[in-house]
Amino acid sequence: MITLQSEGLFRQYAAETLGGVIPATELKEVMYQAVPYAGFGKVSPFFDETRAVLAEKSLEHMVQERVTTNRENRLEKACRCRRNFLAM
Repeated sequence: MITLQSEGLFRQYAAETLGGVIPATELKEVMYQAVPYAGFGKVSPFFDETRAVLAEKSLEHMVQERVTTNRENRLEKACRCRRNFLAM
């Protein structure tokens, strides 16, 4: 949805899956992981959509700084996040 620039569809799926299928922290992680693949120019409008959906669902407090990824576990965590996101 990001590479297709479909903000409306992204917002719909994000709103439907947040809190149930996908935790708020993982949605934010998907956004960060998309930047190297799609480029910041394409991804940046979706950060605004993500923030708006989190605010609507009162989940913005759930994505405070929680640095748990380091060089050793980055690949494992990214793969797990993608599997969870695509398995919805």
